[in-house]
Amino acid sequence: MLKGRKPIFFIIAVLFVGLLAPAAGPVLAADQPITTQSLSAESDLLWDSDFGVFNNDMQGRIYIGKGIEGGAYTARGALRFNLDSNLPHPGRPIKYELQLYVNFKEGSDLANFYLDAYGSDNNDMDNTDRAVFPQKSSINYTRKSNNQIPNDGFVTFDVTPIVAEITSAVDRQATFILQGNESLTNARAFVSSKEYLTAAYHPKLIVTYAQSDPPTGSIAINNGALYTNSSSVKLNLTASDPDVEDVLQVRFSNDQLTWSKWEDVLSSKNWTLFNAEGIQTVYYQITDGKDIITLSDTITLDTVKPVVSGITNNGLYNSNRTISFNEGYAMLNGSPFTSGTVVSVEGTYTFIAVDAAGNSTTIEFQIDKTAPTVYGIINNGIYKADMTVTFNEGAATLNGSSFTSGATVSAEGSYKLIVTDTAGNVTTVNFSINKTAPTVTGVADGTSYNVDRTITFNEGTATMNGHQFTSGATVSAEGDYTLVVSNAAGNITTVNFTIDKTIPKVTGATDGESYNVDRTVTFNEGTATLNGSPFTSGATVSAEGSYKLIVTDAAGNVTTVNFSINKTAPTVTGVADGTSYNVDRTVTFNEGTATLNGSPFTSGAT
Repeated sequence: MLKGRKPIFFIIAVLFVGLLAPAAGPVLAADQPITTQSLSAESDLLWDSDFGVFNNDMQGRIYIGKGIEGGAYTARGALRFNLDSNLPHPGRPIKYELQLYVNFKEGSDLANFYLDAYGSDNNDMDNTDRAVFPQKSSINYTRKSNNQIPNDGFVTFDVTPIVAEITSAVDRQATFILQGNESLTNARAFVSSKEYLTAAYHPKLIVTYAQSDPPTGSIAINNGALYTNSSSVKLNLTASDPDVEDVLQVRFSNDQLTWSKWEDVLSSKNWTLFNAEGIQTVYYQITDGKDIITLSDTITLDTVKPVVSGITNNGLYNSNRTISFNEGYAMLNGSPFTSGTVVSVEGTYTFIAVDAAGNSTTIEFQIDKTAPTVYGIINNGIYKADMTVTFNEGAATLNGSSFTSGATVSAEGSYKLIVTDTAGNVTTVNFSINKTAPTVTGVADGTSYNVDRTITFNEGTATMNGHQFTSGATVSAEGDYTLVVSNAAGNITTVNFTIDKTIPKVTGATDGESYNVDRTVTFNEGTATLNGSPFTSGATVSAEGSYKLIVTDAAGNVTTVNFSINKTAPTVTGVADGTSYNVDRTVTFNEGTATLNGSPFTSGAT
């Protein structure tokens, strides 16, 4: 949008009897003192696209338009007048009219022919052949259509706006460019130049002068404001006239085409601009019944709010925000803010951007970089019990399914909890529930072993009698052991076992021995059978016979004792106690061993 302000325009138009009366307005005074003067051209030129620049066509004429004689060509004319050639002026100039004499028109396209008069800033043209032809430069121009151009007579152009545009207090030269309808092929007009034989037909600039003072005044829209965000404005006005007897009236327009009704002078007026973005001009006319002056003021209508990028209203963000706005100034939480600044601190913000017209854009937003907090579990946590999980904000999924804060997770397994807050911050917690104690192989609780034991466990860590123990290690030393295996969830398996490689000790009977008295037999551990029947340690064996005592301890160690009880003395044959023999005697005994007079004796010896 264009920003800024144009200068106030001041246009004086003097209207007199026979010229113009404002529609539906006051009647202008019939006795308005006016006078006119004719100014002669100081220089004129003809430009022909084929032949170049000449001061006339050698017959005192300038031709303008398009022709086909000798090949297609384009022709234009130029005239220069000195506005101060008639000093002193007889009054205040209020109108300028360019008067040309048309000698004739010709061409097959005359029906669509016209003549335009433009102004030029180039006042250096002279009246010689091959001179530099000036170029048109004015915005204003005046046109006469073919039916307004006589075939032999005068045509008059009102060039007042052109003169106002191309002259000033120091530039008193007025140069005009004459141009036809150059879209045609064959249509042109011949007008008299300053070299034409009949002086009455020479180009003239007729100046009309007024001999009274015009009214004066001023207009300011909204007290001179540069911008407005509403098409409804207030006009601040002044109007006065040096001639105190004059009665002033005023009217207003947005385009100088449609005017309000004439009304009495006022100091302010509510006014409605065109409903269009951009620079708007309000025109203010004051008349004293003789003169009408036109003043104007401009203001930029801007109803578009500043455009803000980087944030949106009610936006919630989890990262830094770079905020820009396209116009005006801005405040962030009440402090001045520069477009393009990065906002990084967490918090709630109110951003307000205001442009020069007072349009404002307000955006509430929040920066939240803090991820949701989860309670009841930790990342990579392993638990042996049901877990009640809560989180402080957002929504969650557990293994892809929706999960509600405060719900309990009880089934064994691995879990991924994802909690996302409204800002998009994410907390992910991986955890598992394992209620199963470690499995131990190689030993069983309460069991004794009489051989080395290789012990394994499926998970966790272990101690043996308080010392670290590795799965797969072998225990060989005799003793009592406590194996404690803990997994990551805290489940514990405890195994108490014994390694006992020593066989039970039996007293009261010795393997292979025979006894002739009752035997009280004891053993230090385990259980026993005697000849296959349970036997209790400390029991007495009194019956004669052969015995097999088997004692087995808890580790499976076995002690076997074979013994016998024989209370019957050996039977000797061949001799009798107290008897004398006179022959050799062959002596036998049924069991045991014998000595004869202290020396070993074998049964059956003689």
